[in-house]
Amino acid sequence: MKNRLLIVALVLTVATVACGGGGTAPQEDTPVDVQPVEEVGLDYGQNPNFGGVELESGFMPDPQMVSITSGGAVDVGALGLGGGCTGFATSAPDFRVVLTSPSNNLRIFFVADGGEDSTLIINDPSGAWLCNDDAPGGGWDPQVDVQNASEGQYDIWVGSYSS
Repeated sequence: MKNRLLIVALVLTVATVACGGGGTAPQEDTPVDVQPVEEVGLDYGQNPNFGGVELESGFMPDPQMVSITSGGAVDVGALGLGGGCTGFATSAPDFRVVLTSPSNNLRIFFVADGGEDSTLIINDPSGAWLCNDDAPGGGWDPQVDVQNASEGQYDIWVGSYSS
């Protein structure tokens, strides 16, 4: 399943194809307490499956696109990361964004081809988990808005509803 990653100015936009599954009501972004890597099954210490990008204000080209594949064997919902943290993902992040300067808003969202359902799981520079299943406003596409995003490493996993 191919996906396109679009990075727009200080807004990161991701398009994906996810494996099928049920949607739920839109949820707010859910910051969650830091969990040790060994306990969660998601390892931000690994190299990302589909690379990464370093961004600074006014980066070019805008947008950037990267092909990725969603899903994996790790049952994110069973990890106890909090509300909206669901789906199946790989242990390694799918993509990594390194902000070299703070941003008023970092938006990360996926648009699934063919109406499939996907999830987002993000580990921010402070070690907090930010997750979403369905973006506010309806639909099955996940979206996470990070207000006053600090500089540092953001590891991104794209979950699907089957392993």
